[in-house]
Amino acid sequence: AAADASRQRFQREAASVAALSTRHVVSIYDFGSELDGTLYLVMEYLQGHTLRDEIAPPPAAVPLPRVNFLFDQALRGLGVAHRAGIVHRDLKPENLFVADTDDGEVVKVLDFGIARVQRGDTPNLTNSGALMGTPAYMAPEQVAGNRGQVGAHSDVYAMGVILYELFTGASPFHAETL
Repeated sequence: AAADASRQRFQREAASVAALSTRHVVSIYDFGSELDGTLYLVMEYLQGHTLRDEIAPPPAAVPLPRVNFLFDQALRGLGVAHRAGIVHRDLKPENLFVADTDDGEVVKVLDFGIARVQRGDTPNLTNSGALMGTPAYMAPEQVAGNRGQVGAHSDVYAMGVILYELFTGASPFHAETL
């Protein structure tokens, strides 16, 4: 919060996510900073579980109808974000929440903390070459630090890794280091 560029990025990205109008992205009601500089977000309170809780260890798999339901809803939220020029950059099962609502289950995309807003009128406040995301779900261009090449397709890659995990119960890649 002490770095001006980080504060600007927080404000810009919080405003962008707060402006999204879909039940498939966590709602942000307010954001700002305290007099001491502490940044804050006020988001909707959710009850339910993350998608991580749905992934069963091998050889079990999430049933196809359940995968269809979960993915349809998650992709709806992601599509709204992408159409607004927001690239999440940290999609993983922990950032997809299956909320219990009075209208049944609703999958919501959470944690846009390292999202990138792609607009021509908005300065890029992310450092070139900065590695941002969870390595197991990062697209090759993200791991390589090719900031200019990270886009909606990078989020689609992460969703593919999540899909693989839902069907197999395991990560498609195993390594001891990044």
